[in-house]
Amino acid sequence: MDLFFVISGFCLSYPMLESLRQNRATRFDIARFFTKRFVRILPSYYCAIVLFCAMLVALHLSGNVAPTPPMSQPASAYDFLRQFLFLDQPPNYINGSFWSLAIEFRWYFAFPLLLLLWIRAPRAYFGVALGSVLAFHLTRLHALDFATLPALMLGIVAADLRARRANIAGAAIAGLLASGAAALWVEPSTTEGIIIQNQLAWQIAAFCFLCVSPSVGWLARVLSCRPMAFIGLASYSVYLVHEPLIALMELRGFGPWLASAAALLAGYAFFLIAERPFVDSPLRTMIDKATPHVRVFLKWIGMQPIVEIEPGVVQTRRQAAA
Repeated sequence: MDLFFVISGFCLSYPMLESLRQNRATRFDIARFFTKRFVRILPSYYCAIVLFCAMLVALHLSGNVAPTPPMSQPASAYDFLRQFLFLDQPPNYINGSFWSLAIEFRWYFAFPLLLLLWIRAPRAYFGVALGSVLAFHLTRLHALDFATLPALMLGIVAADLRARRANIAGAAIAGLLASGAAALWVEPSTTEGIIIQNQLAWQIAAFCFLCVSPSVGWLARVLSCRPMAFIGLASYSVYLVHEPLIALMELRGFGPWLASAAALLAGYAFFLIAERPFVDSPLRTMIDKATPHVRVFLKWIGMQPIVEIEPGVVQTRRQAAA
């Protein structure tokens, strides 16, 4: 999951940072960013919720038991509604993997500020990352949002290094070995501890891996081969459905490798049914129709929907025109 969070920050920020570093200026359409994220994430997520509700009903009617904790039955209509709105307190997910989606969704609202802060004030940016770590470990703000936020922020840094064509392969390899060793040294020995994504060392290791992968020929070839491209194409759908399916098959006596392969194929089928229809032309159409309404809302709450960016300078569209 740490690598997923770092990659998320990289993918969200790289197009704008690449434009900024190559053209010395770029435009951040915040309204369109929000619209693209919502249209890209929500339809498939809602389809997955409906799918697992149907699975729970089918298991109940057939007298079978749902695997827990990967699947939990909503205690009430409100509990069911909370999952549609990414409200995860108390955490009672119909699919245990959904915990990270709630965090990711909240990150979208912080991402524009984080990206602009990185461009305008890198030292303050790292101060925010450090503050997030300290808030999680040393205060009552003991939420996974704070524990995992540095991973997203490291992804933005990795994207900028890539956009600058920075040659840091040697340092990244050393950092990967050091942070990986440190992470293994302090890794909790219990299963419950391992699944909690709160260790900064793993996040740094994921950051270093992302930085070094384009520079190592064989690794770049492995990551760009057809099987990996296939997994990457359907990765969101696979993530949405894999955990309960694997747990259900293992509960029925199937081995972990067979269960994982079946979940991968099921994830691709889900991609074809519930995700692919929203990609490409339909997705662009939905985004084009929704973006003006998002711009109106952002202006209504006092937020500029478009920001002009130059290195070290961040201006709203109104300021740039003046």
